[in-house]
Amino acid sequence: MKKFAPAIIALLMVPYGGLVPQSPGNPNGDPYAGQEGSTYDAKANPPKTLGVVAYNPLAPLPAQARTAAAPAPGSAPAAAPQALPARPSRN
Repeated sequence: MKKFAPAIIALLMVPYGGLVPQSPGNPNGDPYAGQEGSTYDAKANPPKTLGVVAYNPLAPLPAQARTAAAPAPGSAPAAAPQALPARPSRN
């Protein structure tokens, strides 16, 4: 039985393959942007880099970005959460 398991699984998967929607992809074979015959001329309009973005995770937030949910540095700490009441016994 073990040596027939892959064949059995393959036979069970055949009907499933008909139910899975297939992506049409590029059915007409149209050229993609930049390929020969494409309507987009990459030589006339090459891709451009508009700038470089740097990220500093330690940078302070700008003043307008601070909200009530994010208190300003040095402000009083939020109230400590209340302890949950004791759970009743199930006995």
